[in-house]
Amino acid sequence: MVVNKKLYLRNQEGQAIFEFVVFLPLMLVLMTVMLTTGNAINASINQQKATRGYFFNLIQNNSSIPVKTDMELLKNNAVAKVSAFSIGWRTKEVDGKESLATCTKYTTMLGSINADETCEDPILDDNKSQFIRIFTFYGVCTESYQIDGTGNYRANWIEKASDICTTSQ
Repeated sequence: MVVNKKLYLRNQEGQAIFEFVVFLPLMLVLMTVMLTTGNAINASINQQKATRGYFFNLIQNNSSIPVKTDMELLKNNAVAKVSAFSIGWRTKEVDGKESLATCTKYTTMLGSINADETCEDPILDDNKSQFIRIFTFYGVCTESYQIDGTGNYRANWIEKASDICTTSQ
């Protein structure tokens, strides 16, 4: 009795097409996620550059920051000690209190998590969102200022390293 030791399919036509059809959606989903994440990182980097440039433009030729108007605002909010100056990036302000960060939307071929969700009005089901929110702040340490007996800010000599760049109430 003769046994054929090499058993294999002789007709493999269509194998490549089958693999292409099976793996193409997976590759497209991975590429979409990779491009969306890359765009969010790029937006964050550009936002950081713009915030840093705007910050240094604000303090140009001014060695005594924070400025008096900022110090008055802090004093009205009962902040007794200040030793940092920073700014942040926001898309817009809501009711003078809440700042909204810029958003990058994750787009997928499988549809969105919440079709009615927008960047300004998030719908959080199980802490899932289709948006990446990018927050940016930039600042520097400055001289330490503390409210004196007359109710005005006065420059302090920092005695401890832990007092550098702290804000307390």
